[in-house]
Amino acid sequence: MNYKQKLGYMALGAGILALGIIIGQVVTPDIEAQSNGVFDKITCREIEVIDKDSETATLVLGGAVSVLGKNDEIVFIRGGRVEVLRVGSGSTQMSIDEHGGRVEVYNNQGKTRAAMGVNAFGNGGVSTWDKNGYRQ
Repeated sequence: MNYKQKLGYMALGAGILALGIIIGQVVTPDIEAQSNGVFDKITCREIEVIDKDSETATLVLGGAVSVLGKNDEIVFIRGGRVEVLRVGSGSTQMSIDEHGGRVEVYNNQGKTRAAMGVNAFGNGGVSTWDKNGYRQ
């Protein structure tokens, strides 16, 4: 077998290989994500989930969960605390400590204006502050 024949067989093999790749690309369906599977553990730095209207995104970030709502509300869940705020307006925070639960409401300057919680003696209490920051 001379070099021209060897070269011809090599070219024929390369052509068959290229044809196989092209047919494989056309015939093979697009890969789709698993839809009914259950995952034991997913490890990543951030997850973004958008609803069908592309209005709500949920982000999971290192030890905390923050949810951005369609009306610019943001919910943070971190440890024993849930904080809800609206961009350009007030916020509220709900937390758990060694005595029980506590709810605080802030104005749009970040100042506490109302609080309700359980004290060290197991008693419930409510506190409010006026616009100047004086306790009522």
